[in-house]
Amino acid sequence: MPRFDKWLAEINPDDLVHRVGRKAIRVRLAAVVHFLEEAADKSDRAEAIHQLRIWTRRAAAALRLFEPIVPSTAGKKMKKRLRKIRAAAGQERDCDVLMESLRSGADEPPQSILQALKKRRRAARWAFTALRQRRLKRDKLQRQCARLIDELAWPKRHSLCVIARSDWTNKNTAIKRPLNQSYIGSVLEKDREGAGK
Repeated sequence: MPRFDKWLAEINPDDLVHRVGRKAIRVRLAAVVHFLEEAADKSDRAEAIHQLRIWTRRAAAALRLFEPIVPSTAGKKMKKRLRKIRAAAGQERDCDVLMESLRSGADEPPQSILQALKKRRRAARWAFTALRQRRLKRDKLQRQCARLIDELAWPKRHSLCVIARSDWTNKNTAIKRPLNQSYIGSVLEKDREGAGK
């Protein structure tokens, strides 16, 4: 089983934001696909579903964090897919956790509650399996993830003022001249006027 690390260890302070975002989103979506496939295994299904829920949350958080580089339509669709996967997996996981806590209690739970919970878990398992098969059919989710990652780019509207890479230890950061000098100049002038009062 591959190991997915939640921390991006190979990132340097001078790496470009869109490259860091691309790596973070790629790793998290790869983990979602992996654990969605692992959920078919009967022996370790509960752990795979647990990890799937964790990685769908992390993937959604990465999409929110790096929102400027994510195309709006593709990002919204992927967030919706992740939310549906997490909700379907959550129903089954909740039933498993509740059954385990009832069985580990000191008193024997009533059979009517156990039967109702088993019925609910069967329905949740069926719904999750159907969703899982639709998402993995003909590598549909993998293709959607790859398409989203290919579309990630730093938008032109954010390149007005660029901080140049420099020696961060000496705090020698230089700001390149912005394209719109009059706007930046007026903002700085207002700040100076406000500071003088």
